[in-house]
Amino acid sequence: MKKNTIQLATIIIILFFFCGCGKYHRDRYIGTWDFVTERVFSEYDEKENVVIELNRDTIYYVGTISLGNSEGYLLIEYSENEDVLVWLDEDGYMYTHLGSIFGYSSGLFDSNKKMHLTLRWSEFTDLGFYDTKRCHISGTKKKGGKK
Repeated sequence: MKKNTIQLATIIIILFFFCGCGKYHRDRYIGTWDFVTERVFSEYDEKENVVIELNRDTIYYVGTISLGNSEGYLLIEYSENEDVLVWLDEDGYMYTHLGSIFGYSSGLFDSNKKMHLTLRWSEFTDLGFYDTKRCHISGTKKKGGKK
């Protein structure tokens, strides 16, 4: 009887192991991250019909990735005053709504320790032209989450 119980327990543990390996776990990404954010500000020149870069800067920040407010979401704090809530699919691709009809994002976790995310917003000015803000965020995980 004891031998059967041990065999049954071993089989159950092996089944849990195989069932868990293929599953998606967003908590593998939570923890402390080093972020490098390149921001680009530009505006549309109607006379020349081109977009002109106005300003570019780079921010280095130790931020966090934490679980979002509902299943499938992560909160990425990539600078002192900025964060973004992203939905994560099973392949590590990130999506978000930026609160603007002219905003979009694209991103990917390359591994449990590397990520890239691009955010872009365009807004119309009082003159009818548009200004654009683009952030390209690269992250390297420092600690936390599952390995």
